[in-house]
Amino acid sequence: LAAKAHRAGEYVRSLQYARKLHAMAETPTQRAEAYNKESFGWDGLGRYTKALNAAKAGLRQEGIQTDLLMVLQGNLAGSYYTLSELTPAQGAALALINWFEHHPPENLRQRDTQAFAHYIAGSVSRRLITHNPENSEYHAHNCKRELEMATKLYIPLAEEVSQPNLSGVANTCKAGIIEADVELGLRDAEGAVAELLDGLPGPVSEEGAPRGDWLESYGWWCVCGASIALRHLTGSALQRSMAVFSEKILEIADEMDNWAFRERALRMEYDLRQVVTNATGYEQEYTLDESDVRTIIGTMGRFPGFVDLGWEILGRAKVVNHDNRN
Repeated sequence: LAAKAHRAGEYVRSLQYARKLHAMAETPTQRAEAYNKESFGWDGLGRYTKALNAAKAGLRQEGIQTDLLMVLQGNLAGSYYTLSELTPAQGAALALINWFEHHPPENLRQRDTQAFAHYIAGSVSRRLITHNPENSEYHAHNCKRELEMATKLYIPLAEEVSQPNLSGVANTCKAGIIEADVELGLRDAEGAVAELLDGLPGPVSEEGAPRGDWLESYGWWCVCGASIALRHLTGSALQRSMAVFSEKILEIADEMDNWAFRERALRMEYDLRQVVTNATGYEQEYTLDESDVRTIIGTMGRFPGFVDLGWEILGRAKVVNHDNRN
């Protein structure tokens, strides 16, 4: 029931079932499974520190089944990644990859965990292209290798178990591979940005729009496209592409109530302002309304790594009420 509620996007109800699992658990494996479901529930609600703590608590249970141990370690890697704790995220993902190199997966749950480990390892390397530009080519090579492996694992798995959400994760990998190819000189930056822009869906609230992991994947297309634009485009081309990526990622964030995308959108806007300031010599003014302030504060509460930037934005911004802003 907890898993079914989570797949339906009913994360509060999923957590309620996780609490019932905790109350019923009698063995270390049962307690670890309860923490596993709790971790997924908190992740769905955007409370990533709580998701991380639940995964850690599950891993502290002794003598749990190998399948579950691997899933919890994947949760750990994913939570660290979402919180921008890139070094522990990379370590946890690479430990899983190394395990499966010596112990080939024996069932669907292990295959899913193996694919997810490659996805996180590749995503961390993608982020490191920006965080560690001195070694950007090295990180781009790692990103491309790991995301191509994740895609190779996810696509047949999605077909075998008839779960299109796994194909959605593979679609996320596609955008990361495009970003890596730009850094490796295999793609033109303007062409790559244009491809990502053209691939974005229309209004996401309409019937027939992508849902679940497929919708989330297009949020990551915006993140990857913005990263390419900020590093390689200038002038009006940069401004136009960033406007589309920022608008679409916020639309997806609101549709999914996804705080990770709100955090990325705030960073994207800040980085664009810094690029423009450096290019023109004029500091870009922040103007926020009450809703913007609430979003920034909510993001600070969910992402400890965003706290300093959040205070900087609030300290520089002019806050107006909505009527005056219009």
